[in-house]
Amino acid sequence: RMPLCIGTSLAIIIPTSVRSYRAHYARGAVDMETLKAWWLPVLIGVVAGSVTARYAPERLFKFVFVGFSPRRSGSGPRMRCRSVRWRWRSASTCLSPAAGL
Repeated sequence: RMPLCIGTSLAIIIPTSVRSYRAHYARGAVDMETLKAWWLPVLIGVVAGSVTARYAPERLFKFVFVGFSPRRSGSGPRMRCRSVRWRWRSASTCLSPAAGL
């Protein structure tokens, strides 16, 4: 079921990303130099991820999702700090060894 969930998620993410790019491009808000520098590494990552997803066991998807999702969203450090007004620059203070973490 996990590959189906990821496929469904990508079916939403990809068209949304394309529409967002087109809307930003129409307003002149796309840094074309950065896009030109990153298109090949992104393409290589997509191909490598696709091949990995094709042959990887379902259990790997679960470990990756559980392991990376809280960190990517920022909720992991925020929950550890227990502060509504948490900011990235204050992360070093609330995650320091002196804070007991």
